[in-house]
Amino acid sequence: MRGTDAKDTIYGTACEDIIYGGNGTDVIYAGAGNDTIYGDADGDSLYGEEGKDYLQGGAGNDYLNGGSGADIMRGGDGNDVYFVDNANDQVIEYGNAQAGIDTVRTVIDYTLTDHVENLILQGMQNLNGTGNSLNNNIEGNGGNNHLYGLAGDDCLVGKDGNDYLDGGVGNDILIGGTGNDTYFFDKGYGHDTIREESGNDTLLFGKGVAASDVLLSKSGANLTVSVGTNDSITIDDWFTGNDHKVENFKFADGSTYQVTGHGDYYSLSAVNQIQDQTQASVI
Repeated sequence: MRGTDAKDTIYGTACEDIIYGGNGTDVIYAGAGNDTIYGDADGDSLYGEEGKDYLQGGAGNDYLNGGSGADIMRGGDGNDVYFVDNANDQVIEYGNAQAGIDTVRTVIDYTLTDHVENLILQGMQNLNGTGNSLNNNIEGNGGNNHLYGLAGDDCLVGKDGNDYLDGGVGNDILIGGTGNDTYFFDKGYGHDTIREESGNDTLLFGKGVAASDVLLSKSGANLTVSVGTNDSITIDDWFTGNDHKVENFKFADGSTYQVTGHGDYYSLSAVNQIQDQTQASVI
């Protein structure tokens, strides 16, 4: 089955079809069966629908949705978007200069494959999203998400829900959104930025960081949390309102601290010390 050089809409059959879109911005619905679809040139929309399908976008900015079944999807050149709904779906991109910036949209837990930059979790389920060695943009959904950037300078956005954000190595931007969010940080992570909106939030440090390693400083409206000489977290707009603060600093030994101080001088105080001081002032 073959399209023309115009903008075609092509429907497959219940058999195992081989469909070529040809030139033009085509929309192809493969139907039932284990089908093979080639978008060819321009930006095509390819739908495998039922069966175990093979979708290849070719040149242009393509949309590939394998449908039900374990599908193989190759976007080719251009900025391609993939929809993944099966754990056995395969997204294949190559690292050539024309490969573009590619995105996976998914309703399941997902780890980005090589040469794919962006990941968007959809729906309301509690899903996990994991990046790769590139500079990733990873976006959560309405559920409680665990987002992991791994290597690269990543941007993680939790959106709604109580989210867990771990940028990994690199200079990352972590945006929890609404909900009670947790931000993970450890030695060797680099220089991260937290942008907080609301909720009762926690900055969780790994085993490589003790409370004595942390130094706080004010930088304009931001709070800088330095860990040794090579790592830091900047919490944007800390001093503009409580919604932008991270309320709890928790360490691997189980201790929890909060930020105290005034003017240009701030430090960490253990939660039990703050409670004792409050009780003493009441007495």
